[in-house]
Amino acid sequence: MLTGSGEEELDEADSRLQCSSTLVPVTSMSITIHGFDDISGYTVYAISAEVSSLDGWRHHFQSRHRFSDFLQLHKAVSKPLSLPAFPLPKLVIRTKKAKRARMAGLQRYMDTLVISSGQWLIEPVRRFLNAYETRAVTPSKASSVYDIAREIT
Repeated sequence: MLTGSGEEELDEADSRLQCSSTLVPVTSMSITIHGFDDISGYTVYAISAEVSSLDGWRHHFQSRHRFSDFLQLHKAVSKPLSLPAFPLPKLVIRTKKAKRARMAGLQRYMDTLVISSGQWLIEPVRRFLNAYETRAVTPSKASSVYDIAREIT
């Protein structure tokens, strides 16, 4: 459910999300890191995402990323979302126990990212999740999205 004045939220979204050329308004978003595999000497984390859009559609996405991809995502979103430093060190990890611990840390990071994104799927996260089936709007058109959402809710 959207809260507050649409114009206030739009101003906040515009200022916080300048890293994106498009925004996807969402009613809910969840990202789950559900496993890992070792491929060509690297650990790759399996990610599932579910995004519910204002028009009632529920989208499911699957992606796989190395730890360095998470670092690149953080670099792209940390300033606009006011995130603290990336919470995990870049280390060579070999044991399954250490990889599970890193996976748990990456899940906590993604949970923080979802909360910080508010009601928007911003472009760097959209690319990370391979979420291209969602309907995007430019920040300048986002105010009409809030008007529609107020009518619906």
